[in-house]
Amino acid sequence: EADYDEWKSLGVEGWSYEDVLPIFKKSENHDGNLAPEDEKYHGTGGPMTVQKETFSESILAPILAAGAELGYPTADPNGSGQTRSFSPVPVSISKGKRIGTYGSFAEKFAGKNLHVVTHAQVSKVLFKDNKAIGVELERFGKKEQIYTNQ
Repeated sequence: EADYDEWKSLGVEGWSYEDVLPIFKKSENHDGNLAPEDEKYHGTGGPMTVQKETFSESILAPILAAGAELGYPTADPNGSGQTRSFSPVPVSISKGKRIGTYGSFAEKFAGKNLHVVTHAQVSKVLFKDNKAIGVELERFGKKEQIYTNQ
């Protein structure tokens, strides 16, 4: 939360936590029980399934206990426990398989409307008449421009 609000304080419009939380909630399909204080941070019905990890290493309980001994609560790291808490890590797993960002949002478009380029960093979105027509990126030390075909 604090990172987004810092961006807002630096003049980045539309990126405060209040601005992005509805988008995060819309994209999430939280699968599992939430503490009442965490419900406002999560959504259901979105393309990315998020749940509490059902498998845990034997070291998890002692780590959570150590945090509690030091005065830290065990809390949802994407909810009320965003700062100064210990937590099992939420995972993006659907039907027993890690789904991740690509599987949740992009995989259904790959090969049709989406070309994935790896090892690249986009430096600029290219526009023509207020319409995005491509990107400029750097890949393997060279600048490239990639354009849409529509």
